[in-house]
This record gives sequence, C-alpha cells and structure tokens, in this order.
Amino acid sequence: QSRSSAASDVYKRQDEKQEELNLGKVFLNFARNPNQVALELLSNIVSLFLKQFPNGDITPQRKAKLRQSQAYKSFVEATSELQKVNVFSCNHEEKLCFFLNVYNTLVLHGLIEHNKIPGNLFEWASFFSKAKYIINGVSFSLSSIEHGILRNMTCVPDFSFVGFLFKTSKIEVDELHSALCLTKPEPLVTFGLCNH
Repeated sequence: QSRSSAASDVYKRQDEKQEELNLGKVFLNFARNPNQVALELLSNIVSLFLKQFPNGDITPQRKAKLRQSQAYKSFVEATSELQKVNVFSCNHEEKLCFFLNVYNTLVLHGLIEHNKIPGNLFEWASFFSKAKYIINGVSFSLSSIEHGILRNMTCVPDFSFVGFLFKTSKIEVDELHSALCLTKPEPLVTFGLCNH
C-alpha cells in the first residue's frame, strides 16, 4: 500500500469516528528507536500532567486549558510517531519497557481527552477499551496492551458482567499474541502500570 493511499485511509477514518488518540497527524518519516520514542512521550505527558494538575485535581476546566496549550498540542503531534515504530524486532526486555511506557502514556493522554474521569467499574472498563493508539500500523487499546501483550493473555479480566465493554476482537488478540506478546511471564508487571 502506498503512502498516499495509507494517508487517505487514515484521514477517511478520522472523518468517521476517531478512537485512536495519535491520528491527528499522519507520520510520514522514519520512526526512531521505539523505546526512545516511548520514554520521551511518557516524560512529556507526565511533566504536562504534573504542571496542570499539581494536586491531582483534574477538573474539566483544567483539562480544557491544558488541551489548548502549545506544549500539549506538541505532545499530541509527537504521539503520531508511534504509528511507524518497529516493535516487531524488539526483544523481550525492549517490548516490556516499550509497552509499559506506552501504556502509562496512553492512560494519562486518555484521561486528558476523556470527557470525565471514570467514576465506576463500567466507566473504567469502557475507558480501558476505548483509549487507543496506532502502533506500527496496529490499533492497541489499554486493555489489549495490558492483557494481550504485557500479561501474555495469562490474566484475562474477569468482569463477566461488564465483559461486553472489552471489545478486543479474537483476530486482534491472535495477531498480538503471535507477534508481540512478551515471551515469558512478568509477574511484577502490575507494579509498572499506571492504573486509576
């Protein structure tokens, strides 16, 4: 597929309903090292978050003010590089580092873009399935990163009464599992995840 047709597909998707938070711009350059990109993005969003919400008081007004800032707009534009990073060639440790950093970045980015902070289990489940990035051409939700990649599908969420909110398709899980899952369990991964 040519760059121009890929770009038009992305713009066509944006005209519909954009779910992925890093599709504001099509990244047409060569991407840098995946872990360099992920670490830089996490550092930037944490810095923005701490400056705007120093006491953890995340109000709609403060979120709106942050979204209007040039620093935030630059961060959002920088997330487009994730569209092209080559994670498929990373080893186990590199994938672990990359996906932990991207996951934590996406949580904070999603909280800024989300209309309100989720207040109950249903809203959190919806948030974790809807906050997404395109990474190396594949759509990843927070849920698919946590359970499909970092937990190597060893710990599927047991929310049978809210399972309909986790919209990770079988095809997506199969692709993730075969190509990008961690090659061995990481029992301490929970301590690296930025969860509410």
